[in-house]
Amino acid sequence: MVLLLVVGACGAESLPPWLLRYYRGVPHGVTYAFRDDAVWTTAGRMAVVTTGSSSCPGLPVRLDVPASNLLTVTVSALSSGPCTADLAATTSLIEVPKALDVSHGVTVKIIDGSYGATVSLPPRSSAGN
Repeated sequence: MVLLLVVGACGAESLPPWLLRYYRGVPHGVTYAFRDDAVWTTAGRMAVVTTGSSSCPGLPVRLDVPASNLLTVTVSALSSGPCTADLAATTSLIEVPKALDVSHGVTVKIIDGSYGATVSLPPRSSAGN
């Protein structure tokens, strides 16, 4: 019973409102390359893929738009452990900030502790196609 309460308490962390959901694995059609990544999904949404411990996944905790074509995603584990020493992909579905101009190419910088990844995404139409 205690284990269930602890696990339940860890899962009850307050998530930012723009973080819609997260799950283990990568989005359908994405080839996992064992690195952080970002891809467009439906209109107004983006999937951010992080690599790390499956029991303490890194999730987006901060979004910044320093320029209309640049999104900085800061990632952090919501749990301080104990964490498994494995490498697993976790996908976070986020709402794209309104300040980001998706009609032009977008650069996404993912800051995951001391590690960083930069991803270039093609323009998106307002319909999400």
